[in-house]
Amino acid sequence: MLASAANSLKLVKVIGGVSSTNLNDVFRFFKAAPSGRIEFDFSIERQRIFTVEWTAYPDSTQNFNLGVFGDATA
Repeated sequence: MLASAANSLKLVKVIGGVSSTNLNDVFRFFKAAPSGRIEFDFSIERQRIFTVEWTAYPDSTQNFNLGVFGDATA
């Protein structure tokens, strides 16, 4: 089962091609795992794009929540 292999996943807002350093622009899933299907798109003129689908699972150690916005330690 993928839920047993799931780990933390952090999404960070990107502004102008740069990851935000503001903790309010972060969402952290407590448990997430990739679906196993990854698509690659490559072109010399463009960035490399990797499309990955993730599944988030409720975390029993976090009161069965999926994740948290902002600073997880606050």
